[in-house]
Amino acid sequence: MNGRVFISHCSADRAIAMDICRRVEGRGVRCWIAPRDVAPGEDYALRIGTEIDKAIGFVVVLSRESNRSRFVKAETEYAFNNGGLPIFPVRVEAIDKNDLDPGLKLFVGSSHIVDAIPAFREAALNRLAQDIARRVARKPRVGGEQAQDLNAAAIAMLGSDGPMFAELWRDMDRRQSPVAWTTEALIGGPLWPLARGMQALGLGATGTLAFLVVMAGLLGGGGAAFLTLIVGWLLAALAFGALGAGWLREHLFERLRTAQSEPSREVRLGTTAGAMLVLALAVLLPGTGGQAEAERGSDISSNGPSPAADGTPTPATKIETSDGTGGRRDTPTSSTDRGREADNQRALLEWQQQLELQRQLEMIQAEEAAADAAAAAAAAAAAPVDSNPPNAYPVKPPAFNE
Repeated sequence: MNGRVFISHCSADRAIAMDICRRVEGRGVRCWIAPRDVAPGEDYALRIGTEIDKAIGFVVVLSRESNRSRFVKAETEYAFNNGGLPIFPVRVEAIDKNDLDPGLKLFVGSSHIVDAIPAFREAALNRLAQDIARRVARKPRVGGEQAQDLNAAAIAMLGSDGPMFAELWRDMDRRQSPVAWTTEALIGGPLWPLARGMQALGLGATGTLAFLVVMAGLLGGGGAAFLTLIVGWLLAALAFGALGAGWLREHLFERLRTAQSEPSREVRLGTTAGAMLVLALAVLLPGTGGQAEAERGSDISSNGPSPAADGTPTPATKIETSDGTGGRRDTPTSSTDRGREADNQRALLEWQQQLELQRQLEMIQAEEAAADAAAAAAAAAAAPVDSNPPNAYPVKPPAFNE
């Protein structure tokens, strides 16, 4: 249906009827009320019948004066016979239901009567407007009778920023496009939905960005975390800057349909500040972890394996381990102790590997020396022996005395 909420009242209750009209239209639902919406010289009865036929809801103001009004009774009967039209009776004076005109009581008897007597009128009329919005409000369309609902809802729920967004929404509908660039969303990035009351969307965006920043920091350090934050912020700014106005409209009208109130300004500011703190910690925590790792590396470099006097590497730290014979293992009491123990174990393993490599090298060198000695001996054995070398003197036989 493209109609409005019809408000039936007598002239004596016009001020209260206009108050109801303003509250309902403040929820994004247009109303039809006489004499505001009757043109001069127009057929009054015909216009009333036409508006009730097109109405999406019917409000009747009940008072002692309206109880005696033939027009209020006739309008209520016409609405009652318009099958399926929601009727919202509002009692603004302390008049008993049994004191109502029998015909009027018949037409409103099956509907819940809202008590808006002066003692608690403010709360009752607000609840009435919420109930009407929940039952009949829906997203307005440019070109129909509800085209002005955009501006009404924007002003009611966004305050001074309402006209700006109403113009954006009209432009979006005119172009049939979901894109409408919003400067404040471009600046706010992933925090903008939180500032505008879209808590689920904002928390999802900042939570995802914080997770990516932490992972980048753990893998690449503080620089990578900061770069991820900048890139993620720019992407979120582009997304919300282009599509945020449309998402905000859907959010507002969902609130209207379900009669939910918007988060207070304090809640919005609190969640925005909390999200900023989470993003800051996501950048700083990986850097803190990197600094601790650097300190552990410094400890290993200063206490690490060093060669002995004969060139044999020696372990820097003796690690006590349980061998089942009464030995014990020092239990780390903090993450730093656990990291130092792990580093010492790696240092001991490296030392053992170096020692094994040196032993194998010595064996190879010994085998090569033995092979060289055997080759030299074989060569010496294979060479010919000269019995009378050139420089040898002949051995004279011994002289014997005769």
